[in-house]
Amino acid sequence: MNRRRYKRYIVEGFVTLDCDLGKANGTLLNLGQGGILVRVAGRYRTATIVSLRIQLENYPEMLATSGQVVGTQDGLVAIQFLEKPMGIELLLNWLEQENCTWSGFE
Repeated sequence: MNRRRYKRYIVEGFVTLDCDLGKANGTLLNLGQGGILVRVAGRYRTATIVSLRIQLENYPEMLATSGQVVGTQDGLVAIQFLEKPMGIELLLNWLEQENCTWSGFE
């Protein structure tokens, strides 16, 4: 079953995850209004709460928010935002204007 409710933009960027396991840096693979997909070393359990700092290539602002791990597989971690990140609408509009490739619900 596909749980996606929003467009997921295929992006390049970096993410810092901070949780009870410690701090780790990962590669941002996709981003949408509801969450992100990250490639990161380490084992993250489903339901783990993480603090996130997200930086996209060529985008001037960094997003900071918190999320919950909703899935893991082969070094990939899917994270759902717990709250809407400040500035996410501007970022999504920028991705749309840049004709960024996306996948998702439609």
